[in-house]
Amino acid sequence: MLPLLAATLASSVLLHVAIHVDAGTIQQIAADDAAGQCALGPSWLSCPAGSEPVHFRWGPGGEDWVLTGDTTLAAGQQGTALVLPPDRARADALARLAPDVVTEADIRDLFVRDGDHVPDPPSAGMLTALYALRTHPDKLVRRAMVEGMQPLCHVASLGPFPPDAPCPIPDDLLTALAKDKDKGARRRVAVLVRDLRPSHLDAEAGKILKRLAVDPVRGVRRAAMVSVARAPISGALDAEAAWCEALANVPQPGPPGRAACNTLARLAHQAGPSETIDPSAAIALVLDHHPERAWRVWTAWRDAVPFRRDWVDLLLRRTLGFSPRLLALWVQQDPDGLADAMHAWEPAEPHSERYGLIARAIADAEPTSPALADVVQAAAPPPEAPQPEPTEDR
Repeated sequence: MLPLLAATLASSVLLHVAIHVDAGTIQQIAADDAAGQCALGPSWLSCPAGSEPVHFRWGPGGEDWVLTGDTTLAAGQQGTALVLPPDRARADALARLAPDVVTEADIRDLFVRDGDHVPDPPSAGMLTALYALRTHPDKLVRRAMVEGMQPLCHVASLGPFPPDAPCPIPDDLLTALAKDKDKGARRRVAVLVRDLRPSHLDAEAGKILKRLAVDPVRGVRRAAMVSVARAPISGALDAEAAWCEALANVPQPGPPGRAACNTLARLAHQAGPSETIDPSAAIALVLDHHPERAWRVWTAWRDAVPFRRDWVDLLLRRTLGFSPRLLALWVQQDPDGLADAMHAWEPAEPHSERYGLIARAIADAEPTSPALADVVQAAAPPPEAPQPEPTEDR
């Protein structure tokens, strides 16, 4: 680190703040005893500090909102704080979260936005009470607890904090929930991680996804694979790590394996081929285990994987779908090879309905190859016989 930058950081404080969307903005936080003017971001303050600690408080008068958390920082320190209603204003809600009376309905009513229901702002004590339900004996309460946590760190503005706010979920809480004995709680953790905005939990979230990707319950594995596809965006995993996780799960039967195939396709929008990311090897693996999904994976990576006759033959014979975009590319790359594959698949009339659908998709790509023109012509419906002219009765 450059000496000047190190000295600057050592003589300042940095506060990350999650401000409830109804409370106000970062400009309304006062920094007492700061040694100069503070710099502001959407959800942070950086203030010069002298020999005295900097004390932060919610500036506007009244008792509707309070700043809680790391409100006093010495030079060189960083902290996180929340702007929420005081606990005394949410005493009734806090009472509903007591472990001996709380129900899953209480948690959803207090924390989860559903249709026209927008929960009242929680207090800091309510969040602490929610996190304490981690060890509740009722699995339905633990499931609802994860649902209640999801809006707190959602990537979209669907919760009580702006999308750029720090995530108030404590370290290691999600890891503990990912080990919950209830499969429903674990599956909900996988979904929460999918929608997690970039935060201090990124490294923890990546480890959680790797754990849940090999969970003994199929539904949990499938949810984890769906989340892996988004992991490079949130920062939980880099693209190559996400690729390796998805590739390792392709051989799984049923929904988990199919979800892994879909993840390989989605990752095409976030990375390109590399020594680790080999689209051809991935398509070969998908063809072995989930050939129907190979249409999607090959379409996503079509610019990196050219026409291969043996694979095309397999897709035509062993699957039910097709991809117009992939067919259009094959029309340009190897029109004669595609025509040969079509003839080998159904060499004589009458042709199947699927043959006709694929031939029409080829026609839409405007082929110039005579061989493909024959394919299109062979699949064309026969012309209707002319109807006799009606005659008038005389």
